[in-house]
Amino acid sequence: AIETIENLKKYFILNDENIIKAFSKAEIGSRIEVSGDKLKIIIDGGHNTAGIDSLVDTLKNSGINKVIGIFGMSDGKPIDYAVKSLSAFFKKIYCVDGFIDNCISADVIAEKFKRCGVDAEGLHYKKGCRKAFEYAEKSKLYILACGSLYLASEVKKLLPSKDCHS
Repeated sequence: AIETIENLKKYFILNDENIIKAFSKAEIGSRIEVSGDKLKIIIDGGHNTAGIDSLVDTLKNSGINKVIGIFGMSDGKPIDYAVKSLSAFFKKIYCVDGFIDNCISADVIAEKFKRCGVDAEGLHYKKGCRKAFEYAEKSKLYILACGSLYLASEVKKLLPSKDCHS
């Protein structure tokens, strides 16, 4: 983005102060995005080791100890690293697939979380989201939907309308 702005300076008058101000207000959707009224949900599309580490650091610093998980990942992503890094945060996790053609099987992911001592269930993402929303409503715990930008997008579509924001 910065390089693009530098190239645009050849054609437009761009003030450095305004550029800095704009970047300070920029948000990256689905990166530790918190939303919801009825349900409190954290949506994070981090799917590589740096994204997972960032999410873990944020969770550690937030004081949120246990969450209801919705987790899915595309094939070729660091699934074992993600499971090991995130397991301590989940009270219950719905491991999901079906949100993109090349996603890892929900049952495979659930088995990995179970080996880390997490109560895990493998489901299609629509059913997993529905069950997570119901569980979170009863338990008053946050939902953490993570592991894929594709999954983050699909979870946003399934949120109850008054929980969505623009």
